[in-house]
Amino acid sequence: EYLTSNTKSLLDNGYADNSELSAKGKNVIVIGGGDTGTDCIGTSLRQGAKSITNFELMSQPPEVRSESNPWPEWPVIFRVDYGHEESNKVFGKDPRQYQLLTKSFIKDKDGHVSGIKTVNVELVDGKLNEIDGTEKTWDAELVLLSMGFLSPEHYLSDDANIDIDERGNYKAKHGEYTTSQKGIFSAGDCRRGQSLVVWAINEGRGVANSVNNFLVNSKGLRNTMAEILGVEVDEEGYLLNVSDWSVEIANAMSEEDGINLSNEHWEVINFLQAYYKEYEFAPAVRVLTKAIAKKLGNDKGNSRYLYSLFPYGPAKQGCRFAGLPKPTGCV
Repeated sequence: EYLTSNTKSLLDNGYADNSELSAKGKNVIVIGGGDTGTDCIGTSLRQGAKSITNFELMSQPPEVRSESNPWPEWPVIFRVDYGHEESNKVFGKDPRQYQLLTKSFIKDKDGHVSGIKTVNVELVDGKLNEIDGTEKTWDAELVLLSMGFLSPEHYLSDDANIDIDERGNYKAKHGEYTTSQKGIFSAGDCRRGQSLVVWAINEGRGVANSVNNFLVNSKGLRNTMAEILGVEVDEEGYLLNVSDWSVEIANAMSEEDGINLSNEHWEVINFLQAYYKEYEFAPAVRVLTKAIAKKLGNDKGNSRYLYSLFPYGPAKQGCRFAGLPKPTGCV
């Protein structure tokens, strides 16, 4: 919430709305690490935090691999990310405090957080034990939770009898997103494990396309369209013969995807058809974006603009509407 709202505020109005989630002048505590924790530290610094402390539950990792962490396992070693380095420059020390367990929050008379109570812990035989006499109170007017998870909860997978992988995630292949149960799909963190927002966006779009194809094919809509319009399409809805394309077919395909073709859509569709006619292949999204920028300008040759028109992928969806083959390299 903190990172999302501040990024939105920055992009929308340059922080003109003075977001309540600003760290300016506050003692900030970030509970948890990883990329999200580092981003919270970096954002708090840029907003002018009074102090920043980063709580880590486990002990500080070693500088080099331990004997219990051999190759090819991911190296669990001490790392300094940009947020830690910048905080060190500003405050003169690394923000991380290790082996800390948060016990409770302290609030002021208005009900706002004003501090945190912690205790040190140690790992003994795989169990975290509190250390007597290590209780401490920390000042904090802003507490940011950056805690990941080991795997999704399994009450859904157990109930639906969905297979899970060796890491406890819902088992489904990237690009297809189909689980072991027909009609049930998995994507994002519950499929790949905790990851980045860009992967959530990628898999969200991908699984939406897979679900759409499943629903369309299960209802026989592709065949119905082929029968009504007298054309043949493959299992993903691409025309088998480019020469069969017509405006009527493009409109039928877009309607099937819930899109009403505008002049902006047709500009891209016409561009794709001209590109295919000249180069004899359907461009992938990166090539398409650059080509449109060169021909129509940067305001149209960018991902944000093109995805606003073709949410399932400018190259994939655009080429399908244009009656072209699926671009090479698109999943």
